[in-house]
Amino acid sequence: MSKGFSPAQKKKTDDAVIQPMDCDIAWAAGFLEGEGAFQCDNRGALLTHASQAHSIDPLLKLHRMFGGSLCFSPSTHCLTWFACGSRALDVLQRILPLMGSRRSMQIQNAIKKHLSIKAGKPIRGPQYSPVEETLQSVLGITAAQEEQLKAFLSSQKV
Repeated sequence: MSKGFSPAQKKKTDDAVIQPMDCDIAWAAGFLEGEGAFQCDNRGALLTHASQAHSIDPLLKLHRMFGGSLCFSPSTHCLTWFACGSRALDVLQRILPLMGSRRSMQIQNAIKKHLSIKAGKPIRGPQYSPVEETLQSVLGITAAQEEQLKAFLSSQKV
């Protein structure tokens, strides 16, 4: 038996049925922080998804809030919510300010890759150092302060 979804198990992409409020977006960010995946393939297709085997309520809530697709895999007994393309971009832009640094980096890399491929300029690997991006954007420090912090961190045995 092959893994994946047969055409009969795939559901067409649906529109959102509710307008999410700020608290809904915060809930989605928290859920996707732990359970989500954020990708862009080599063709530039942007995708976010989350799977659950035991509790489908969170996936149904994401589907109501953002639309997308729900698919069930009999081989893994998991339900998966997908958002692709412009729908995924909308979801990612809404949750990005609420995500932790690791997930923010994944989302930013996926969006940058998506936009660069769509513009005809594919990215080969990360365009910036995740550590530098995090230090400069999260801490709001200058390049000189960053160098001091890096020197201090390298001298520590952490």
